[in-house]
Amino acid sequence: MKKLTLGFIRQRTKEIAGGHECLALEYINAQTKYNNKCDKGHIYVITWNNFQQGRRCPVCWNKKRIKKSPNWRGGVNKSWYTTYAYQINWIEKVRRDPKNKNWLQVKCTNLECKKWFTPKRRNVDDRIKAINEKGTGENRFYCSEECKQSCSIFNQSKYPKGFHNTDNNRPDQNDWAEMVKERDNHECQRCGCKKDIIAHHIEGLNVNPIMSADIDMGITLCKKCDKLAHSEIGCRPVDLTKRELCN
Repeated sequence: MKKLTLGFIRQRTKEIAGGHECLALEYINAQTKYNNKCDKGHIYVITWNNFQQGRRCPVCWNKKRIKKSPNWRGGVNKSWYTTYAYQINWIEKVRRDPKNKNWLQVKCTNLECKKWFTPKRRNVDDRIKAINEKGTGENRFYCSEECKQSCSIFNQSKYPKGFHNTDNNRPDQNDWAEMVKERDNHECQRCGCKKDIIAHHIEGLNVNPIMSADIDMGITLCKKCDKLAHSEIGCRPVDLTKRELCN
């Protein structure tokens, strides 16, 4: 086989890909890397074998790939909507992008925004894992970091931001607390402190709801002594939950 020359490589480069130019100073063999310049002016490294097989400027190729679809990750570029919509449409608002029917769009979770946008593939994968309880966190969809941080339910495991649970704020217990403090002369029955006092239930509200309104079931303690009382086994918050009591 006749060995190729540098002149032949330069000529064939222009013929195969118009606008591309071979910048090699010498030609050694088809596996040796050398510089080429594409029609956009980008300098890239390639071998003659790769060039003949259709490989070109990586910068131009990446721009073309991103323009084709923001969610393309190599391989077969299936419909973005068809692939993921059915996996999340039972819990999320989804639609086809009006400008490209193959792209998926979702609504921002922030109630004050609710903007339609195209999420990243990674975000959709994480949301699907969260829905199927295979990942950590809720991974809800937000169109921006600002919407995420201002959302009332972002990073909230039980109640939204600013919500105060009033399940245990029974009016009759407020009256009970005042009577217990008055009986104990508004001072801690453990250390005698008269500041930051509270009425402490000797038994939790869930232990005996009926007797919880009896002042004999309470004692006045300061916050420090109340904390010490709740550190004892049997009086710890975890020991007084409905779940633990039922067990």
